[in-house]
Amino acid sequence: MYYRIYLGTTEITDNKSNFSMYPNPSSSQVKIKSSLGGQFKIINQLGQTVKSFNATATIETTVFVGDLSEGMYFVQGTDGASEKLMIKK
Repeated sequence: MYYRIYLGTTEITDNKSNFSMYPNPSSSQVKIKSSLGGQFKIINQLGQTVKSFNATATIETTVFVGDLSEGMYFVQGTDGASEKLMIKK
């Protein structure tokens, strides 16, 4: 009896986002600058989209977040990568 063992490699991808945002934490608005642009979503801890907006590549976009409850959210970009956003009141 013998066994064949196959070894292989898988590609490791960097899931770093292609956008930046500030200030974080925020109470009223955040500014987002993206190298890709496109549709963005703000997602609550339950996985629900609470806000969506479009951003143009390389142009800073201001997003009003003053209507969101205090807590932790995720901003998800077109590429699927996300960044944590804290809302403080």
